[in-house]
Amino acid sequence: MRHSPSPRIAVTIGLLFPPAFVGLVALSGVQYGEIADSTSNLIRAVLIPEAVLAVLLILLTSWLGWWGPVWKEKVTTARWMIALPIVFILTALLTINYSVVSQESVSYLLIAAVATLFVGFNEELVYRGLAVVGMRGGVSEVYVWLFSSLMFALLHAWNVLLGQSVTDTIQQLIFTFLLGSVFYAIRRVTGGLLIPILFHGLWDWAIFTGSGRVLADASDTATGSVGGLFANIGLMAMLIMFGFGVNSLFQKKPAADSQPT
Repeated sequence: MRHSPSPRIAVTIGLLFPPAFVGLVALSGVQYGEIADSTSNLIRAVLIPEAVLAVLLILLTSWLGWWGPVWKEKVTTARWMIALPIVFILTALLTINYSVVSQESVSYLLIAAVATLFVGFNEELVYRGLAVVGMRGGVSEVYVWLFSSLMFALLHAWNVLLGQSVTDTIQQLIFTFLLGSVFYAIRRVTGGLLIPILFHGLWDWAIFTGSGRVLADASDTATGSVGGLFANIGLMAMLIMFGFGVNSLFQKKPAADSQPT
């Protein structure tokens, strides 16, 4: 690795990513509440900004020389915790608003899929990749989880500047911290970043196509909707599993993440 992992690098990247995204969205000229109105708006306000950030993050990770530990680690969690990603995928599929999705054009759904996959790639690379590896250079694993999940939650605080209400944003911060904890656990259970990226993209696609909300989470589902109910029940089930798996998650630091692969 060209640069040794450190919490300072992790925090710097984690805190600089949100204003970079918000700035690119602002440059698109699309208002927050109009992002889902058309395929064109979606391309300008999500796809292009996220694609630009993806290129920059790939270059940054290559410059740091962290691809090995960012992408893969040795699984040290209890075997039963493989049930967590299974519950996640079932929850995401049940959260999709199929009646709304069926009314959208194929082109819109495909662009939304690519855009949300970029969101998943970027946010997981930053918060479950670079932040995790950097934090492991100086703090114990419990703080790796805590600080990476907190920074992921704070990412969504910037939605206020894009036009989201303060009340919705506060609610989103709580849900996003919990969701970030689940993605952290999925990385640990599956031994790398690929599954969290794909699951993150699917989750955002499910919420975005059903509610038209960007940087989506369970709090964005319509109140009282069946999809929202499944999302919240599923998230609660995964958090309970997270709690029962704490010992295997935090007992020791995964050795593979301290060395390049």
